[in-house]
Amino acid sequence: MAYVKRLKGCMIAVTEGKFYMIGDIKEPCAFEAYGLRTPAERNVLEQPYILLEALGPVNLEGPRLLTSVEGEALAQRLVDIFMIMRNGSISERLWRMILSYAKEVEPQAYDILWLTSMPAGIWDIVRDQVLRCS
Repeated sequence: MAYVKRLKGCMIAVTEGKFYMIGDIKEPCAFEAYGLRTPAERNVLEQPYILLEALGPVNLEGPRLLTSVEGEALAQRLVDIFMIMRNGSISERLWRMILSYAKEVEPQAYDILWLTSMPAGIWDIVRDQVLRCS
């Protein structure tokens, strides 16, 4: 089972033993402190997710979202679900909304299979409404 966590504004998808960074950080981050190599600079709008290199055990705190979607398909799906396309950031509003509706299956672990399997067109309607509201 894959899972997704937040790290300084971006998302980290852990799937099939790989670590994908989705979006961009919103504040300085010492990736090495979390067990990850600092990624090279990139244009997040052209490359919305990248593969990160683990330096050893990876330590990410906070809630995690669980899904059966795996691999690069998960990284792309998370871009489609959470990324604000005009600036490459991950929507805090969408993240909080998902946490409020997701079923907690163990402490700090939330099942989002319903979200990652939702048809894109349906989610786009919800996403547009949430991002439009203040």
